[in-house]
Amino acid sequence: MKIIPIKTRKVIPPKDDIYNVLDKYCNDLKDGDVLLITSKIIAIHQGLCVAIAETKNKDYLIKKEAEAFIPREESPGGYVILTLKENTMIASAGIDESNSKDYYVLWPKESHKEAKKNL
Repeated sequence: MKIIPIKTRKVIPPKDDIYNVLDKYCNDLKDGDVLLITSKIIAIHQGLCVAIAETKNKDYLIKKEAEAFIPREESPGGYVILTLKENTMIASAGIDESNSKDYYVLWPKESHKEAKKNL
């Protein structure tokens, strides 16, 4: 197996069309190639971004987005809220704020279905 990163333009929150990015930067894909896209990029494509300024606080948003959670004060070290999201145990309900300007990027909805679109 050979892994080849594909450099693209930035995908910008709160919503960006990943298909435009794929059309422009992934023309060299061949039958049998596998394309991996991060959950964060899929969430931005789906418009699952919340302005940080419009949110009470991140912990409130995490608890709202999680199907179940262990509070921060009961989690080992107290660094994160351990959560279940779409049957996956993940810190902070998968909410990310790194490199996304003034937005929280939520966990994508039905990412497996999204991956099968436009095949």
